[in-house]
Amino acid sequence: MAAARDPLADTRYRAVSAHVLGLANKLRELGVDSVLNVPTLVIAGDQSSGKSSVVEAIAGVALPRSDGTCTRCPTEVRMRTAQHGGGGSAPSWSCRIKLCRDYDDEGQLLVEKPPEELFCTVTDKSHIAACVTAAQAVLLNPKAVQAMQGGAQAFVPDLSGAVPSESEAKEGLGGAGPYELDFTANKVVLEIDGAEADLTIIDLPGIIHNHSRGRQCVELVERMTKACLAP
Repeated sequence: MAAARDPLADTRYRAVSAHVLGLANKLRELGVDSVLNVPTLVIAGDQSSGKSSVVEAIAGVALPRSDGTCTRCPTEVRMRTAQHGGGGSAPSWSCRIKLCRDYDDEGQLLVEKPPEELFCTVTDKSHIAACVTAAQAVLLNPKAVQAMQGGAQAFVPDLSGAVPSESEAKEGLGGAGPYELDFTANKVVLEIDGAEADLTIIDLPGIIHNHSRGRQCVELVERMTKACLAP
């Protein structure tokens, strides 16, 4: 069955909204969103309350799933119906996954923010979850990444097969339990071209009320949530 035609596809509204969203995403890449309020939909709530499911339903991609806390850093999804940098009216679907490091290893906001780093480009929606898991592992293990030959790129999954396989670097970290950081305010960014809507969403770690490693983890998630929701 053919997909239903978008009634706004060829309208001026769609063209203007796509252009404005492109400018907003450029501001984010430059770090200007720290001083300007760039329009964003923020999904916040308690742990395991279905936040990621809402993002998945809107963005049309599957995010990582596991028991307990799975989202341990913000995931920003930048959806565009148009092709990155202009493009035609019916671009093919693709997703650039980036690493946004606005904070140091101690959770302090950097004075000079580095540019967003391209982690990998995905053209198969079924590969998204594996790549986001690997990208999150990079942000939660800064010392291991720094010591690794190839840096973050050593953690990119093998996408040549139907099912992505973890890189040796990612496998070497073991499970998520012994990661260097429990949470980080640095973001995994998904830039999607050929999406069904022009929208930017941030999926935050679930609000927790206790943690095995102490109150500091609870407070970090609280600060992260308040910062993203601040007017």
